[in-house]
Amino acid sequence: MNIQRIDIPFGISVEGERVSIPIILPHRNHCVITGAPGSGKSTLLKVIIDSVGRKYDKSQVAIWTDYYSHNYEKCPSDSIIEVCMPGMRHEERMIALFDRLNEEAQNRLATISRNRVSSYSQVDSLPLLIAVIDDLFPLDYSDRGRYTTDKLWHVLRMSHAVGISLICSCQLPLSRLNGISAATEHLFNVRIVLRTFRDSIFEALDASPSTASVELKEAIDNLSFGRPGEFLYYNRYESESFISGRVTP
Repeated sequence: MNIQRIDIPFGISVEGERVSIPIILPHRNHCVITGAPGSGKSTLLKVIIDSVGRKYDKSQVAIWTDYYSHNYEKCPSDSIIEVCMPGMRHEERMIALFDRLNEEAQNRLATISRNRVSSYSQVDSLPLLIAVIDDLFPLDYSDRGRYTTDKLWHVLRMSHAVGISLICSCQLPLSRLNGISAATEHLFNVRIVLRTFRDSIFEALDASPSTASVELKEAIDNLSFGRPGEFLYYNRYESESFISGRVTP
């Protein structure tokens, strides 16, 4: 890849410092945003997409997303955004996006394998790919549901090697989504939680009420009654601390 780290600013902490999502290769950097309806998840995704568009060009970072087709908004930056599957129902778009991501991951892996014995110029020309998925939701236990979660697992497993990261939002913690195993859940190292039920905040942050610090419990209590856009942030790769803040453009 021609870029090994990007930082995506999305908010300000209560101390007044900028909070960013770091994506560092070769780590498996994936982010999940959890929050109740009306808590600001879709607004946060738009801030993330716009932030990438302002900081990076299409030779560095590309975005595949269902956000704009899902929200019926005009994409502001055609040069770096690929709007996937407009006109489909949301579930169909999500499945189609996973299919395309898996195909792209396989293509990138093949390119890298070929270039290990020749030139790295093609590998260097590949931009980091970020898939932004709005409203990941429980899949059923049908063949299609199992097929989709298998595709997601394959993409997540090889993502660090081929330069793909996922940023997903959902109303429920990942542990409550059908077909999402504990192994899959733990690949999402960056957690951003907006207003939702107190127990769901603990679960979404992968925190235990019995071992959480007094400060964390207080932050979770405040967030459960918070305003749209207020968040708790945690990245287990970079820090053991939790950051409270508010989403800002």
